[in-house]
Formats: sequence, C-alpha cells, structure tokens
Amino acid sequence: MARDLARRAALLGVVAALGLLPRWIDNRAILTWAFLVLLYAALAQSWNLLGGFGGQVNLGHAAFFGLGALVTRMLWLGGRPLGAALLLGAAAATGMGVVVGIPSLRLRGPYLAIGTLAVAEILRITVGNALPDVSSLPAASLATYALVPRYYLALLLAALVTAAAWW
Repeated sequence: MARDLARRAALLGVVAALGLLPRWIDNRAILTWAFLVLLYAALAQSWNLLGGFGGQVNLGHAAFFGLGALVTRMLWLGGRPLGAALLLGAAAATGMGVVVGIPSLRLRGPYLAIGTLAVAEILRITVGNALPDVSSLPAASLATYALVPRYYLALLLAALVTAAAWW
C-alpha cells in the first residue's frame, strides 16, 4: 500500500514537473523534443494496452496513429479549428480501428501480426500514392504554430492514456 502510494506521488510529481517545463525552459528545440516525447509516450502506452496487457502483437498500430494525424492535418489546413480537427482525426482513427479490429479479433499470434502489418502497409502505400505531398506541413502554417499549447495538449494526452493503461 505504501509502495503504491509512493509510486502515485512520484508520477504526480513528474506530471507536475512536465507541466512547469515550458515556464522553466524557453528553448524551442527542447520544447519540441519534449512535445515529441510526450506524443510517443501516448502512442507507446496505447500499444501497451494491447501488447502488454493483452499479449497480442499488433504491427499496424502506427497506421491508426498516422491516419488520425493525416485527417487532423488535412482538416486543420482546410480551415477547421485545431480542436475540432483533432477530435475528427481521433474519430477517423477510431472508425478505422473498428473496421480493421472486428475481423482481426479472430486472429492470434503471428497471424495477427502479419494481418495488422499488411493493413499498415496498405494504408501507407495508398496515402503515399494518393497524397504524395503530405509528409510535412507547409512552411506558411508553421508561422502560426504555437508550441506551448500543443505541448500541454500532448501532456494531457499522455497523462490520459497512461491513466487508462494504469487503471
């Protein structure tokens, strides 16, 4: 009991320190790095739910992450507010996850790994052929890029996914 309480207190301390990071550090490169670390931490925790707790190896996990990012990017550049674009991107990734996930529930072990890898490759090739210039944001969009709010959004996402995995 005391050990669990100490772990929770330490985790809350880390989250609090990460919350104060933009106030302590005014270096854009470090904040960008921290943003990416938080984003990948959220992705890793979401994979942990399936691979760590479920014991299943899903090699196509990043495809859903990428699909959500692609839909968010296209909607945001199309003039939608970032919050709405994020929600719609998450909904698109969730929808694709359900479409792929329901038939994948019948697969186990290496068959699941190969099947999900195939889905990821199909999505990568399809997007690469249909939208060859989506590998980055246009430079004009970067002028309006506010890093600190996006850092806090990534921190919130990482905290929520970690809490879901821990719960």
